[in-house]
Amino acid sequence: MIERLLQIRSKPVRLMIGLMSGTSLDGVDAALVEISGFALDTRIRLIDFITIPYPQPVRKRLLDLIEGKPVQRASAANFLLGRKFADAAQQVMERHGLKAGEIDLIGSHGHTVWHQHRQHSLQFAEPSVIAERTGAVVIADFRVRDIAAGGSGAPLVPYVDFLLCRSDTYGRILQNIGGIANCTLLPRGIDQVDHLIAFDTGPGVMICDALVKAFTNGTLTYDRDGEIARSGTIHPEWLEVWKRDPYFEKPPPKSCGREQFGSHFANNLLANYPLNADLIATVTAFTAHTIADAYQRFLLPHAPVDQIILSGGGSKNPFLVNQLQQLLPSYHILSSDEVGLPSDAKEAMAFAILANETLFGQPANVPAVTGARHPVVLGKIVL
Repeated sequence: MIERLLQIRSKPVRLMIGLMSGTSLDGVDAALVEISGFALDTRIRLIDFITIPYPQPVRKRLLDLIEGKPVQRASAANFLLGRKFADAAQQVMERHGLKAGEIDLIGSHGHTVWHQHRQHSLQFAEPSVIAERTGAVVIADFRVRDIAAGGSGAPLVPYVDFLLCRSDTYGRILQNIGGIANCTLLPRGIDQVDHLIAFDTGPGVMICDALVKAFTNGTLTYDRDGEIARSGTIHPEWLEVWKRDPYFEKPPPKSCGREQFGSHFANNLLANYPLNADLIATVTAFTAHTIADAYQRFLLPHAPVDQIILSGGGSKNPFLVNQLQQLLPSYHILSSDEVGLPSDAKEAMAFAILANETLFGQPANVPAVTGARHPVVLGKIVL
């Protein structure tokens, strides 16, 4: 089996799949890519990208699990997601006539069902099931090695941001707005990963999604194009209350998740505010305000910034993007698609790259970002 890893390493170009499921519980993303080199010599080409939506019963099982149902269900859900992730990998393979065993490597993030800053983290989607179904070597469970070294296990994508998006011309902030929002500062001319500043800024669209679902009695699961928010009025006094959450003042390294800004936070809003378009507009503005505040507190004092590059589902909400632009009028905000990095596929591509780094024994955490004591090689290998 070691020979197989060495054989994959020796290939000038490796055919890989990156798998990802975000906190929004939309489904499984699969990116089919070619990767050559590693570390600073990494080159990646996206061949295809698909998303396999979670059926409603699967989404409900995940939500039940996250909200504290028994451990038997946890074990079953782990294998269920393993099958769903394998389905996504197999579908993108079939679209390109690839048979079992023809993919060199799969990097699977799994789905985070719990994440406690610098203590523990749990991702589901059993990698043995993925390996059995696809015939590929699978590298998964990336976060826990960093946590074992004293880090938070998140965020991990900033390493990939550094490899793919550093620039001698522009100072950049890469901002992902998924269920949770996270940012990476890439100063102009950055040449060492140790100089990165990256962290979770707070909620992305997770709270808004929950409110939209309640507002539409389940008819909608997110605010398409920000239409509901656009019809409402933002209440600044509500924003000021919500922004008092201690997470926002805490300096990086830091990470957050559904535990802070999930159903508990949304249910508190539903209990204390009217459920209408105003609430959805103000919650959407809350995401923009916490992102902008994080920049002012922790990023902009460190380096000049020319571009803010958005990715993730929230980047497709014009109301949210407009709010962010109003709060940061001096900065050029653009989509990651405009710099050659497909917004929808970015995170799945990232875990293919992280798996490639593991293949070469290359540490891919960033201690300055996660708080780990030292760099470590991430993930577990299933042959």
